[in-house]
Amino acid sequence: AFGEEATAVLPKDAKLPNGTSDISISGGKYSCATEKPRVNSPNALVVGLAFIPRWRKDSVIKWAAKSKGWPTPEHGVIAANRLKEAAEEWNNHNVGVTFEWVDDIEEACFVLQYGGVLGGVLASAFFPNDALLNAVNVYSKAFESTEVGILKNVFLHELGHVLGLRHEFALDIGPRFEGGAVPFLESNPKSVMAYVFPPMIQVSDVKSTKAFYNWPASEKIGFFDVTDFDPM
Repeated sequence: AFGEEATAVLPKDAKLPNGTSDISISGGKYSCATEKPRVNSPNALVVGLAFIPRWRKDSVIKWAAKSKGWPTPEHGVIAANRLKEAAEEWNNHNVGVTFEWVDDIEEACFVLQYGGVLGGVLASAFFPNDALLNAVNVYSKAFESTEVGILKNVFLHELGHVLGLRHEFALDIGPRFEGGAVPFLESNPKSVMAYVFPPMIQVSDVKSTKAFYNWPASEKIGFFDVTDFDPM
């Protein structure tokens, strides 16, 4: 069973009071923890794990935002609105699935929540799966004065992971190598899944993600099987 703090969520489209502006906890360089410490993710666009997970085409990925556990209530509202903006940008590209903010955690595939302090990491997400509830975490670093202004961009990157995209550099030889991935279509070092700061969706990201979601589930990508999940 979940307690009230675990299940309490913001109303969808929650707004800050008039006159309230962006805040910061304290008073660059992008870092994402979604693929750490994995060594096993379409960008090249890069996709894969031990298999290639994606959502069934035309799925609606519903999300909610926790109302409790933030440094202040305003932090939660700001994060939720930046995630909404990032989700709408992905939705506008019609890549094959869409995101929807809901205010009932029972309907949600994932929840936005505060993850506390994790060094220089701004946020983390997840890949498509059959879990009852996933999480997108935003960490204290993301609310610092130098980072909070690009929080939407941070979420553009994290939602790329939610769509099934790996880091653009997942197969680069060297300290950033993550493995367990396969390139898909053209490579772009400025991809939203790279560590270009701030992350922005490129034309190649849209083209590759659309192709990824149109790829027949019966056909492998490289040596990897494609597995479709229905959002819970």
